[in-house]
Amino acid sequence: MASDPHPDIARLYAAGRSRVAEIVSWLTDPAVVVVATVVLVALRSSASVGRGLGWAALALTFCVLVPYAALLLLLRAGRVSDRQIVRREQRLVPGLVALASVVAGLGLLVAMHAPRDLLALMVAQVTALVVLIVVSLRVKASLHTSAVAGAVTIAVLVLGWWALALAPLVPLVGWARVRGGRHTAGQVVAGAVIGVVVSALVFGGLRVDPRSALRRVDVALPGPVTAMAALGDCVLLGTYAAASRPRAGLLLERC
Repeated sequence: MASDPHPDIARLYAAGRSRVAEIVSWLTDPAVVVVATVVLVALRSSASVGRGLGWAALALTFCVLVPYAALLLLLRAGRVSDRQIVRREQRLVPGLVALASVVAGLGLLVAMHAPRDLLALMVAQVTALVVLIVVSLRVKASLHTSAVAGAVTIAVLVLGWWALALAPLVPLVGWARVRGGRHTAGQVVAGAVIGVVVSALVFGGLRVDPRSALRRVDVALPGPVTAMAALGDCVLLGTYAAASRPRAGLLLERC
């Protein structure tokens, strides 16, 4: 295999083995990164930890479990050369299977009224898969750096700017992929750009804006607000003041 003229194989063997690069690649496997990202978004957008973990488990069934099970079957059948799919030409079928699985999961989550942020994440994953499949027809963009760069971008959008502390992971993973002979520097950069752009535009554009979730409302009724209730797209605010006449008030505030 070392004499294989295929450029991806030749680059892999020319690089030689690096234990550090292998460990970094293993710890930042796209499956690991997707699990962490889905759990983060599901927990942050759910009313309780239990519900968040339930949504995460459902989403991960379609985002990780089914695609990787299909990959193992393709590996056993000889349709792909290894789990990381070193040959660019072998990426099409696994990519299409993953795309179909994530689309099916998205449809189920929509039907079950999953949190909007989780749906936005699923749409971003569908978009990233489409872009990676199309790009991979000509260039073997790095899935590792795409996943990590996208995850860091989503973490910043969900947790705030302090999550930029995770940004050094992107060049670290890029180095590991180049050092291990899996990608060229250009392929690593391409993957990172895809991850950042898709996550910022799709997830950032579709998720719930936290600034609009809560806002100050001046209540022109006696006393402080003592009760709130949802009414369609509106909120009923109830007030009560023992020293005022009338003591109770009711305000319909449009969201």
